[in-house]
Amino acid sequence: TFSAENVPPRHTFSTNCAVTGTMYGPAMGIGEHAVNAYPHTSIADLFIFVVRAPPYYKMTTVTLADAQSSTSPMTPTDKYINHYDSVISLDATTVTAMWDGTLTGYVTVDYWGAGYEVKNTVVTCSSSSSPLLGSVCKICRAGTFSDSGASSCTICPADTYNGLTGSSSEGACMACPAHAES
Repeated sequence: TFSAENVPPRHTFSTNCAVTGTMYGPAMGIGEHAVNAYPHTSIADLFIFVVRAPPYYKMTTVTLADAQSSTSPMTPTDKYINHYDSVISLDATTVTAMWDGTLTGYVTVDYWGAGYEVKNTVVTCSSSSSPLLGSVCKICRAGTFSDSGASSCTICPADTYNGLTGSSSEGACMACPAHAES
């Protein structure tokens, strides 16, 4: 039997979706909150919430699956950058570098137990590469795909497999290797 571990890694459709919610929690000051998350540019389906809270930029992340399945999703380690008085222009590439600790001139600090949290997440599609339920994306599970504009996921044809979630075309279904069962 062919397993998903043998599937070549490919970026899923997260760049076609946006995640919104509210970054809050005991470590956030009054009036500090972020509502939009930036997609990580190299980790599929990871979104970074960031808020400028002088003298810091506070950051936390949510996975696409958590954002879709929970109003208060679990988040990995919170992080921050001490920016003093400089203003960092935020975009997905810059926020990814902030999170990864590779932004020139700044040091990213892991902030275990910081108390940044995310609630009331909503996932919306910026293109029709995945089915919609109202305006909320539905991720197609492994073994399925969704053509542009489709309202549901389609099972891969016989003798093909797809070990990825969120596939946006039948081309993601690959022929099963010799002697494999589909």
